Amino acid sequence: YQRRVHGEAAVARMEKHPKLKKFGRPHHTSEPEHITDTESEFVVSCLKHTFLNRIIFEFSVNNNLENVVLEAVSVKMDAGIEGLEEKLSVPIKSLAHGETASAYAVFDKEENTFPTGAMGNVLCFTMKEVDKDTGEPEEDGTEDEYQLEEVVLNVCDFMEGVEVTNFQKDWDDLGELDQHAETFTLGHIKTLQEAADEIVGFLGMECHGTSKTVPAKAKSHTVLLVGRLGTDPVSTLLVKAKVFYSTENVVTLEFLIRGGDEDVRAFLAQELVS
Repeated sequence: YQRRVHGEAAVARMEKHPKLKKFGRPHHTSEPEHITDTESEFVVSCLKHTFLNRIIFEFSVNNNLENVVLEAVSVKMDAGIEGLEEKLSVPIKSLAHGETASAYAVFDKEENTFPTGAMGNVLCFTMKEVDKDTGEPEEDGTEDEYQLEEVVLNVCDFMEGVEVTNFQKDWDDLGELDQHAETFTLGHIKTLQEAADEIVGFLGMECHGTSKTVPAKAKSHTVLLVGRLGTDPVSTLLVKAKVFYSTENVVTLEFLIRGGDEDVRAFLAQELVS
């Protein structure tokens, strides 16, 4: 199955990094998300690389300050999420005006656990003025920090979407014995398409065929999803998420999941509505 191009470039950087290459290849790499305004003095985005027993947060930092060099650039993370323990911080040694480089924060986690929640972040650095005549930074710098937006860990950060050719055959092969079924009312959601989009975004699985799109005026619709969760061994999971209007005209979800073990299936069903 194929990863997105941005993920491949980020993984290649880590595989060459002297302090990170020992960790190998992540199970999943998230989309980059900005955690500063794109017009600010420092433009920072975050990628989350999830492994079986660790998470590496990659902070891409761009220095927009003219005539200033940033040194010892790191991100201090508030690890308020249960099940995460910080093990390593890899700073950017030096960052001149207009340059972009990555700092990393490495956290360990237990295998087969999926910590979720928000983490606060502060950009820490030493700021040095550049001599306009020589082009060299001054010897003495000023230590400073810059508040970043939160980074949120979600279930989708541990899930890799997978494409299959014959969903129904794979579904039937797994069988009802490896199935978890729940029905939820989604009172905060008004339309079936909104419900479908939220389920797809939350789980991070690949939509099969055109099932992501709810036909106009449909009273019910089933989204077909496939993904691999970063367990040991990896759990290949198939989902049938049927959204429909109840007799009270409330959007309702009938959630069927097959694959993995019962703990994984029940965990995903619970997380979906928690």
